[in-house]
Order: sequence, then structure tokens, then C-alpha cells
Amino acid sequence: MALYRAQGAVDPADLVLDRAEILRYLGHRGSVIPPEIDALIDRSVQAVQAAATPRYVCREFLLGAPQPQGIPLLDTDFYLPGEDILQLLAGCDSCVLMAATLGAGVDALLRRQQVADMAAAVVCDSAAVTAIEAVCDRVNALIKGACGQRGQRCTWRFSPGYGDMPITCQPQVARLLDTGRQIGLAVSSSCLLTPSKSVTAIIGVGERATQDKKSGCTHCSLRENCTFRRGGKRCGDF
Repeated sequence: MALYRAQGAVDPADLVLDRAEILRYLGHRGSVIPPEIDALIDRSVQAVQAAATPRYVCREFLLGAPQPQGIPLLDTDFYLPGEDILQLLAGCDSCVLMAATLGAGVDALLRRQQVADMAAAVVCDSAAVTAIEAVCDRVNALIKGACGQRGQRCTWRFSPGYGDMPITCQPQVARLLDTGRQIGLAVSSSCLLTPSKSVTAIIGVGERATQDKKSGCTHCSLRENCTFRRGGKRCGDF
């Protein structure tokens, strides 16, 4: 079986930024949106799309039997640590590491906005987060389609820093994907991604993979301190 790998660019004009998601990141609770905020969201979406140069890279690795230090990616020195990833990859024979970024132009846009207009900067930041998630959804769909042609299913994507997987896994993921050369994505000494509107993730693959999507309060690590739940709602309601 040929292992999946791909890299490419996404036309930012093709990204549909979910307005409800932008409002959710802004903390909107369902009240009437003032016209000036509505217009600011439109301008922010346009600004992010103009500044973004979305790129991605992904590569599939076979999985070995779980070890005390985690699940090994065969032919590498990297282990995926934690109970959460062990549960996610149950029934999987391989996993796809992926990385995506909006590019340095969006970081520059946000810095300019922070100096010129903090309100616009906050809305632009929410639009940028929505944009990188849209890019990841696009890449996720490509991976799912390719694996589906082999009769396999995919799990939901899981990023370093989620659950009990430490963010210190970021450098190893970036190294295995060669993100610096491939998409201009670096990892700082504190394991943060540069450009900031970037994501790395792991997606399990296998005929017996059971989790195509994991959602809801039960599975969320923020459930105990969630402001939405305290108000009797869920983030998915917005």
C-alpha cells in the first residue's frame, strides 16, 4: 500500500468563512449584531483573504504496537504519547500528520491592526482563526477522500496540546513534515507555531477507525470551565 502524502496551496478566495464561527470566537451570545460590527466582520474577512497565502503538507505513517512511551510511527524515532491519542487511534493501522498555515501575511495584518484599531484587530483575529480551520477542513476532506478510495476511514483531527498530548510534540511533527521548507512553518523554543495562524494535527486511518468526528461537551477538555455551559448553552449553538 502506498502511503499518502501531499502538499499544496489553497486559494483564499475559495475559503468560505462561517460567519457564525467568527461570532463564536468573538464571544457572541445570540444578541442582535450592531450594523457597524456586521460591516467590520465583512471588512475583516476581506482583509484576511487578501493577506492569506494558505499552504499545507501532510504525510502518512504506519503505526506500531503501543509502547510505554506512546504509539510509535514506524521508520521514525517519534512516539505519540498520551491516553487520548491511544483511544483515538484504536483500530487504526496508520496516521496522517498534517500541517497548515495562513502564511506570514496574516500575522503582519494583525500586527498592523493592533496598532491602528484594536477592535478591528480582534475581529480580524477571529476571522483568521476561522480561516485556518477552513483550510484544515479542506485538507481533512482531501485525506478522507484519498483514504476512502482504499476502503479506509479517518478519525477526527487531533492536535498537540489537546487532551493529554503535550504541545512539546509540535517540533517532532514539524520535523517529520519538513514544514520549514515545505510551507514556511517553524516552531519556536516554546513550541508555538510561526506564523501564528497555523495548525498541526494527527488523523488516524484504518478500516476499523471508528471516530470520524468527536464533538459535544462530553469529550471537551474545557467542559468544567466553559462559559457557554454555565449559561446553559453549548459552543456549537453559535
